[in-house]
Amino acid sequence: MELSDELLEQIGAYLSGQLSVAEKDQFETRLQQDPILQQEVALQRELKVGLSFLSQKERFRQLHTDLSKRGLLTDIDRQTELQSTRPELPITAPKTVPLPSSRPIFRYGLASWAMAASLVLLLGIGWVLYRNQTEKRQTLAQNERHFNDFFSTNLKPTPGIATDPDRLAASPDNNTSVQDSVRLRSAVDGMKGEGLQPVINELTILSTGRPGHWTASAQWYLALALLKNNQPTEARSRLQIIAQLNGHPYQQEAQRLLNQLTSPVPPSQP
Repeated sequence: MELSDELLEQIGAYLSGQLSVAEKDQFETRLQQDPILQQEVALQRELKVGLSFLSQKERFRQLHTDLSKRGLLTDIDRQTELQSTRPELPITAPKTVPLPSSRPIFRYGLASWAMAASLVLLLGIGWVLYRNQTEKRQTLAQNERHFNDFFSTNLKPTPGIATDPDRLAASPDNNTSVQDSVRLRSAVDGMKGEGLQPVINELTILSTGRPGHWTASAQWYLALALLKNNQPTEARSRLQIIAQLNGHPYQQEAQRLLNQLTSPVPPSQP
């Protein structure tokens, strides 16, 4: 962060005690929250102390010269000559932090690099999140499209008495199968809405009932409901079972849907 000229002037006024009470309180509040400003204030305070020392030192030199010209330091000079064997202790300024010209540049450069690194990191995270959201939307749209392609509220009718021992068709209607068909039709109608979990629970129960046409049909519609509910893995596992059952009323549909689900997904557009 590069400090503005106005802020630098405000720092000088603060160190010189030229700010009003309100301005001083406002400045100190900002000072507590800004590490860069704290560093700058510390540097200018040290610089001010050093300059004050040099000013005082130059003032004493001028005063000494003036007193010498006026002959007021003769006795002092004589005592100084007598003590010439004793090394003079030089007057040194208090230790201050070196202020090479490159320091502010280094400090601001480091801050700039940190800001640039943070920006790159944020952009990277943003891009990953964007890609994930984009891929998620594409997957949801693809599942929705497959669901619409295969979903129908028109249930396949119950076939006649099955002669094929592997066929899953139901035996002639009885009270249980009639009840199952009513429950299945109600669940299928519910698949047109958004809240699918109650429908999935009902279809799960129906799909594990007594082997027959409506139980098999419930298995197919359960797979579709899972697909629409963004549970493609569970849907595929059930479709694979249906596709391998000869005589299942939705065996062919399950195989076609599996082929579409396993086909490569088109690349996302940037």
